[in-house]
Amino acid sequence: MAFSLFQLYTAGFGTFEQSIQRSVHLAFGLSLLGLTYPLRRRGAGTAEAPPLADWVFALLGGLSSLYVVLQYERLTTRISMVTPLETLDLAVGVTLTLVVLEACRRTVGAGLALVAAGFIVYGFVGWLVPGRFGHPGLPFDQLVEVVFLSSEGIFGIPLGVSATYAFLFIVFGGFLMRLGLMSFFADLALALAGATSGGPAKVAIVCSALFGTISGSGIANAITTGSFTVPLMVRAGYRPHFAAGVESAASMGGNIMPPVMGAAAFIMADFLGVPYQQVAVAAIIPAALYFFGAGAMVHFEALKQGIPRIPRAELPPLGRVLRERAYLAIPVVALIYFMMSGRSVIFAGFWATVLTIPVSYLRRETRIT
Repeated sequence: MAFSLFQLYTAGFGTFEQSIQRSVHLAFGLSLLGLTYPLRRRGAGTAEAPPLADWVFALLGGLSSLYVVLQYERLTTRISMVTPLETLDLAVGVTLTLVVLEACRRTVGAGLALVAAGFIVYGFVGWLVPGRFGHPGLPFDQLVEVVFLSSEGIFGIPLGVSATYAFLFIVFGGFLMRLGLMSFFADLALALAGATSGGPAKVAIVCSALFGTISGSGIANAITTGSFTVPLMVRAGYRPHFAAGVESAASMGGNIMPPVMGAAAFIMADFLGVPYQQVAVAAIIPAALYFFGAGAMVHFEALKQGIPRIPRAELPPLGRVLRERAYLAIPVVALIYFMMSGRSVIFAGFWATVLTIPVSYLRRETRIT
């Protein structure tokens, strides 16, 4: 709750200075991650309290991230790579680096964490590498400074994108899910594609495309839409592995579906120095081609396998779906309007999120309380 309130506050009333915004964001993220991604996986359905090791991990991640805030004036007035770091700076820098690597291992896997650790070691012992990839190596204190305090390390562009744009849209998606937009998307997909050839699989594709407009996470897309589209496809006669493949492919397309795309789109905009809106507009045609291709594939597979259509009697009428629940999409329409009218992405995301609250009160069953 505090994490979301911090992000909404800074989106609505202005972000803090770059290093402070990123440090507080990282402190929240590492603290929560330490308690939600345990060192040792617990069995499904268990509700055990996090062990001491995870509390220590969360505490180290939070405090070492906030160190930049606590020492803000001194760290920002020193001359980079000239003024020597204090012993405590080095200790905190090493601690935060290890915590981030462990966080990477817990969430993504050991492979990426080892790659990152390998490049850090390479920066220190480059003189041991033969040929053109060898280099004199950085002194230990300079290496810590690059990783810990520079914009090329932990506090670089990816964290900046997460601390400003990406997390704001995660909050926006959460509000829309609470509003009940997903049920509207599901019924809309059934009404639009259910009665066509290969209907169940096309429903999965349309539903994933609609969900992709509010979330850039392929995993969240697959979990949310797949919970009902995969069983629907299997009941219709699709092979289970084919149904899972269709849902996975369609869900990954959500990363390139405007207006809310994956984090890579925000990073791309920052690297290129162009407005995010320009990236989103450029993605419209690729996204349309992606989902058209997926739809064509399942269409011909359905004809080949003789998959029946969903009877119209089992489908919700399109007119009723739009009449009763189209208002739930008002925040998404507002987001697109704000973006296309030249407003900043943060402004658009904040006010679209705020708008979900009055929209929810248009009907008693959707009220956010």
